[in-house]
Amino acid sequence: AKYARAIVQRGITYRVMKRYEDALNDFNQAIELDDRYDWIVILRGITYRVMERYEDALSDFNQAIQLDSESSFIVAERGFTYLFFDHYEDAVRDFEKAIQLDSKDDWYLYLRALGYLKLNESEKSLSSLNQAISIAAQEYEVKSDSYLNMFNLALYHLVSRNIQDAVKYYEKAVNICENTYDVETAITDLEDFSKLFPEHQGVTVVLQLLKSKLNELKDKSFNGL
Repeated sequence: AKYARAIVQRGITYRVMKRYEDALNDFNQAIELDDRYDWIVILRGITYRVMERYEDALSDFNQAIQLDSESSFIVAERGFTYLFFDHYEDAVRDFEKAIQLDSKDDWYLYLRALGYLKLNESEKSLSSLNQAISIAAQEYEVKSDSYLNMFNLALYHLVSRNIQDAVKYYEKAVNICENTYDVETAITDLEDFSKLFPEHQGVTVVLQLLKSKLNELKDKSFNGL
């Protein structure tokens, strides 16, 4: 089990480095060593999705759900995958289930908003997005130094076309975040949204901000060697 975890960690590193085939090789090897761990299957599924191999991603999420049918995270990840190949009603159905399993998770409300947006149900989308913003804003009041929450809050405002607020929270987040992986994740979240809604305004400016921060952190890491 320890060896499998070590391989998975290397696979995660490969994925961050965008060496997706190497990441898949590691996840496949780890699953062969211990196929009971649904989280390894989830990681492979997420990697497939990034590679735009959506059918393979869906297969992995279905397998993971069989192993743990009450995981809101896995159900939401499958729903998110549905969005990328136009199964919008299936996506919203999964997001609804994820919200039923964990009603306080703002990310699931955000994902549901995207699903409704794809279905051209703008009022439902706005309502779900406003719920996500409300939860994240309350979290910000309690933990104003949580840059992970700020990244999410910024993204929600961007989707709502509140560009000024989005930039404000992104700037606050990058000013205190010193973790390259978390900046990479924020970039991926933004790029995923852009794939789904390529015409949305404000994405380019924010991406430049995040990529500048990422380069700064990488330079710091390199100079510290």
